[in-house]
Amino acid sequence: MSEPRTVTVLGSTGSIGTQAIEVARANPDRLRITGLAAGAATSPCWPSRR
Repeated sequence: MSEPRTVTVLGSTGSIGTQAIEVARANPDRLRITGLAAGAATSPCWPSRR
């Protein structure tokens, strides 16, 4: 099996960003989040951290 792809999620607090995080969490063998970026709404970002 190949190594997981590394992903940086831009706009991680928005609807698409949070969905991208959910997809990565559901597929740890395929995706690895290496960075998160957030604009003004940073408080929703903290639950995203592992």
